[in-house]
Amino acid sequence: MTAPPEYTLTRICSVEYTKKMESVFEIIAEPNRRAILSLLVSSQQSVGEIERQLRMSQPTVSKHLRVLREAGSWNPRWTRSAVSIG
Repeated sequence: MTAPPEYTLTRICSVEYTKKMESVFEIIAEPNRRAILSLLVSSQQSVGEIERQLRMSQPTVSKHLRVLREAGSWNPRWTRSAVSIG
């Protein structure tokens, strides 16, 4: 009986793809970011609304929104008073 071949993720996917996915997992591993994403998926929110609903400070919310925006995997839409995910 022949053993099944062993595969590594880099043999199945390109190294670039694997690194991008690692980055995505690192970003969404943070519970506060997942909570913010959950709010934004359901509706447009102002930073103040996110602060109140998640009981976070404005600098904390802004930091997490910046990380999500810089990740490039999400396309937040900003207005003068609110953010949403497009």
